[in-house]
Amino acid sequence: MILTHLKKMETRLPIEIIAMVAKYASIDALAHLSAVSRSVYFISMPRLYASVPDMDIPRTIRCLRTLSAKPEAARLVHSFAFNLRIFYALQALYVLLNRSLCNMTGLRTLSLRLKTPMPSVLSQMSCRLTKFTFRATSNDLSQISQFLMTQSTIEELSITSPLRRIPGLDPDALPALKQLTAPAWLLHDLLLPRLLRLSRLRVTRIRTDTERFVELAKVFKKAKHPRSLALMIEADLTHLMAAPTVSLGLALVGQAAPFITSLALDIHHGGTRVERKELQNMVSFALPWFPSLTTLVILAPPLSLNAYTHDNPPTRRMRMPLGKISLLDRELSSASGVPVDRLMLFVGPPDEPGQEQIYPIPDVLYNKTCQMHLLKAWHRIHRGLERVAFPRNGYTYMEKKQ
Repeated sequence: MILTHLKKMETRLPIEIIAMVAKYASIDALAHLSAVSRSVYFISMPRLYASVPDMDIPRTIRCLRTLSAKPEAARLVHSFAFNLRIFYALQALYVLLNRSLCNMTGLRTLSLRLKTPMPSVLSQMSCRLTKFTFRATSNDLSQISQFLMTQSTIEELSITSPLRRIPGLDPDALPALKQLTAPAWLLHDLLLPRLLRLSRLRVTRIRTDTERFVELAKVFKKAKHPRSLALMIEADLTHLMAAPTVSLGLALVGQAAPFITSLALDIHHGGTRVERKELQNMVSFALPWFPSLTTLVILAPPLSLNAYTHDNPPTRRMRMPLGKISLLDRELSSASGVPVDRLMLFVGPPDEPGQEQIYPIPDVLYNKTCQMHLLKAWHRIHRGLERVAFPRNGYTYMEKKQ
């Protein structure tokens, strides 16, 4: 209805009104607006093409046809996302993608998720990216090093690949990098020469892999240290005895990186309930190994509202091999030079039903009463802790006046 009136009354509407409509219109509405008249076209075009999100295949093809054929439209694009989910019309899509990317001279944010090798045309792009996200399922990273070395303005880099190395990446590449997201096995190439400049690091795919914790600690030990660093690590608690493994791994990382001021744990629980004592002890053991820590963040998806009642008991989780705990224990004792007391890591049996047990059992990550217990316990251990955040609630410690 609005579009019909615009077409009839376009010559009588102030430019400011048309610009306001374009500002708040959806992408589909902007596409229709651009067809109203030439003047409305020039108003809506910058808004329409400023950010191109991930779309389904038919819409992606239409968009790429426009961007490849109209450089003036491609130059308006500041953010572009492309996710090739299937091999449908692969060659034709890549031709359109290559032409479009070459035309996007004003691009600042690029997100690519590909099932095939990275397009070689990326190294020929004249844009100056500040944020680049790359997800590859292909085993060929021959183009990524060359591309990264041409983009000296990237400040945020997120990369995932099944390969263990990024071959040929110059240590001097990415001089502006401040935030990095990468799996643990790529950190030797990406983190080691750049840690000094980073302010935020997210390590993916580490979970309960003891070797990855050891590798991360070694990189921290070897690299030049920044003044402070915000670190996020995935923690997989779906298995019995996973919490001690994660806790020892965190302690090893903290011992190697005393400059970490913010620690975020992205907890994967696989639908199983995380015990309050389990989470409390896991974090309590690790906290003293982070002397500069001021902020702690706990992230996790919520459980269903009716999970774990009498009729729906907790699912038993597979036990992790004790050898993993022993490995981290040895590494931590060796790095610190003193024996490690890990008694608090082993949680006793849960309360029996009827002994102060609540049904349905509260989700410790979302229950405020449970969170208050955790806050008190953690602050007693680490007095430098200033802020703790859970998925829906954040807390700031206020010291009592003497």
